[in-house]
Amino acid sequence: MSNRYFIVLYLLFFGLNVFSQDTTYYENTSQLNSVGKYLNGSKHGKWVYYFPNGVTSAVQFYDHGALMGSQTYYYPNGVLQAIEHWQFDLLVDSAIYYYDNGVIEKAGEYREGLYGGEWRFYYSNNTLKRVGCYKMGVPIGGWLFYYENGILWQSGALNNGEDDGWWQYHDESGQLTYEGLFRQGKQVGTWYKYHKNGKKKKWKNFD
Repeated sequence: MSNRYFIVLYLLFFGLNVFSQDTTYYENTSQLNSVGKYLNGSKHGKWVYYFPNGVTSAVQFYDHGALMGSQTYYYPNGVLQAIEHWQFDLLVDSAIYYYDNGVIEKAGEYREGLYGGEWRFYYSNNTLKRVGCYKMGVPIGGWLFYYENGILWQSGALNNGEDDGWWQYHDESGQLTYEGLFRQGKQVGTWYKYHKNGKKKKWKNFD
């Protein structure tokens, strides 16, 4: 079989994929906006994006035009902003986001493009703000909320994103102040109030 035959086969099976390099610039400047490659007219492989100040704004990976794999984002000051994982243009697996001072803002997992499982949210001073679980992007189960000084503020359960079950509230010193029952986002039954000395008394009845 001739070499010419092999060359023809190669061109038929591999030559159909056309790669091209693309570099874009901000309008009326020589400042880079993005650098990457196209495969058959779609973004493919690694793409790097830049802010007008020249700092990298994002490093993304594509598979025939769809976001695929680990994606990294930055603030204009160069501080890491987020790390996400994508599969065919859909957010999946773990993700972590940061404030522009480098402190974690929130961290958790995506399932089919929506919040899933446990997520943790933080204040910019690195203190835990709230923690709880999601199902298909909706808050469910037990949740804890904190003041910026780290003291527990609220605790209770959510059902389809609504307060449901027994909830307790604290002041910024950690003292229990109120507690009572929710049903589908509405206060029900007898609610109680706590005095500074810890004494409990009936506050309101919502029936």
